[in-house]
Amino acid sequence: MPTQISAPSSTPLLFSDDLFSGLNGPQRQAVFHEGGPLLVLAGAGSGKTRVLTHRVAWLIRQREIDPGSILAVTFTNKAAGEMKERISALVGEGGRSVWVGTFHSIGARLLRRESLRLGIARDFSIFDRDDQISAIRRILADMNISPKETPPESVVAAISRAKNALQSPDEFEQEALSYDRQIAAIYRAYQASLRRQSALDFDDLLVLPVELFRDEEVRRRYAGKFKHVLVDEYQDTNRCQYSFLHAVTQDHRQLFVVGDDDQSIYRWRGADLSNILDFESDHPDASLIRLEQNYRSTGRILAAANSVIRHNVGRKGKELWTDRGEGDPVVLFEVPDDQMEAMAVLRMVKAGVEEGRISPDDCVVLYRTNAQSRALENAFQLGGIQYQVVGGQRFYERREIKDVLAYLRVLVNPGDDVALRRILNVPARGIGKKTLEDLEAFAKATGITLLEAVRRAGVGSADLGRGNIRAKLAELGALIDRATASAPARPVAELTEEILEEIGYRDHLEKEFEREATTRWDNVAELLNAMQEFAETEGRVDATASAFVQEVSLTTDIDEYDEHSERVTLMTLHNAKGLEFPWVFLTGLEEGLFPHANSAYEKEGLEEERRLFYVGLTRAQERVTLFTATVRRRYGGMQHSMPSRFLDEIDPDLLERRAILPEGRPARSSGAGWGQEWRGRSVRTSYGSEEVDDHPRYEEETQDAALAAGMRVLHPSWGEGIIETLEGRGENLKLTIRFRGGVKKKVLAVYAKLELLG
Repeated sequence: MPTQISAPSSTPLLFSDDLFSGLNGPQRQAVFHEGGPLLVLAGAGSGKTRVLTHRVAWLIRQREIDPGSILAVTFTNKAAGEMKERISALVGEGGRSVWVGTFHSIGARLLRRESLRLGIARDFSIFDRDDQISAIRRILADMNISPKETPPESVVAAISRAKNALQSPDEFEQEALSYDRQIAAIYRAYQASLRRQSALDFDDLLVLPVELFRDEEVRRRYAGKFKHVLVDEYQDTNRCQYSFLHAVTQDHRQLFVVGDDDQSIYRWRGADLSNILDFESDHPDASLIRLEQNYRSTGRILAAANSVIRHNVGRKGKELWTDRGEGDPVVLFEVPDDQMEAMAVLRMVKAGVEEGRISPDDCVVLYRTNAQSRALENAFQLGGIQYQVVGGQRFYERREIKDVLAYLRVLVNPGDDVALRRILNVPARGIGKKTLEDLEAFAKATGITLLEAVRRAGVGSADLGRGNIRAKLAELGALIDRATASAPARPVAELTEEILEEIGYRDHLEKEFEREATTRWDNVAELLNAMQEFAETEGRVDATASAFVQEVSLTTDIDEYDEHSERVTLMTLHNAKGLEFPWVFLTGLEEGLFPHANSAYEKEGLEEERRLFYVGLTRAQERVTLFTATVRRRYGGMQHSMPSRFLDEIDPDLLERRAILPEGRPARSSGAGWGQEWRGRSVRTSYGSEEVDDHPRYEEETQDAALAAGMRVLHPSWGEGIIETLEGRGENLKLTIRFRGGVKKKVLAVYAKLELLG
């Protein structure tokens, strides 16, 4: 039977060492755990990073474990970097030998060591989403498949789901319905394309290590190397990551996982909540420790979060508490619309800054969907308050940055055709579509890379293009060959500056973008700064193009978040996990938006939405301000909104309810449950010179008659699917749709924006 550990705060230190004296009782129990599988159920703000880092320090200092035999896995590069620094601060430079990283970075590191066993070049490229879509588009063209009927984005999503379920193209095809078999064929061609280009996608970084460990000799070698495995955010692991951990720990069973079932919010990425809920049944000799003391938030914030999350059934259960005092009430505002919501947030932030009570970077504005940032950005721009958007266009996704990185990718991996296509005509070399098609056809017919085709055309051994075009191809080929030869021995910043100078990239920006050229060049300069910082961290010798490209390819949205920016942060709730702010503004608390319409009518989906709300509340240290709008502009029109059901789940004694009138005057709202008060009402409001009928105009008979089971539909995000069942009618009509890849979604027809295909 699993051991339930409930440690009193008076638990004595196991040995005298000031390094561990700041830990509370349950934290000490976790850090000093003698061995065997352990689940640390760590509530928000309960010091889980401290527990993980001190556990590593204890293993090294007290148990004299070789740092190189410890593997610590987390979910963001930022968290991994912080963990490395903390471990080094605790145990000295020896701590840098600990393997610390994300599942993806650890996978990439293993694969570069063992790539030949899988028939992969050591300097493989890592394709991002844009690269994947580009590769899929070419495959669709080769297969004469319309990208409108089969959107590349949907194909990428289906392939990702298949890979994370450890399904090969053949296994995917065996389980596929008739309209999925085309996806299986594309999947097979996509895998062949990756191999041909010596490239992997992000999912391969998880899948291929598991495939590698099917070789028992390799598995035992790494199981012997990693004698202690620690995992952060265990609730977010998927089947593939679970298999990886099982492979390296099944012999010694030294698996130490930290997670919070109440913060599992990535089911749509394949995260499997059962991994943490079933940990004790998977490991019958496991121990369980709960960390329930919260060091982040005040009492009322925690009480509100606890009162909401108790409504979930799929959880192990815990109750967060704090000794920081009750703090301010959670404030809930009713606003007329999303514009007034944005202006209200702006005014509160601006007043706090002008009065000297807060700094802009004390504040975060959270929302359910990226589209909600538009009104907020407009308000902050008008109000003159600096802000940063996390999850918008990432720095490394900007056009000029991807251009520069594409040159480096070709140097590192000459087989990377996607990168070469990007730079072939950047700057302009007069290489048109016909020349590119001829080069690609020649490469395919002769079984060579696109780069080799460029080389041969440049020296005239292949009759491709006119003389001036061949001269340009020769220049490009020579540039790449010279840079490739010197790349392993030169710092990446120095090499990149030389390439940019030789190709005249700054002049290219001036010609191509005119007014934007300065800003875009500033971005390139910032990239060079990042390369210099990389050299300072890694050391001049190790700061090569290959190392930098690998580092950059593994960055995520949250890795670009700057916590010292002195700007208000705008981000989705999904991006906020792991962060904390003195003041949290949680916007868009309406039915259909939060909980989102695509999840609200499915038990697992609704519970995940509730966990997402819990995550939003527990980001706050001092204050939480909630907003619900009567009217919100969505899908190109004005829609009446009902308050989120989550507001009714907060203990009413913890809420201070207010309303903001159209003129912007705050007033206290009477009545207890807003949702109960408003549900079913049709409201007509007038503000400014605009009068809006807020009741949604939904043509029940026309819409209901147009939809039927078995009908093919196209969803703007998930692509083509087939309606399986219909429930309800009118604005309550719910559809269960099976999309490509076998994924089922239950949606409200009124919100789904479906295109009928027949």
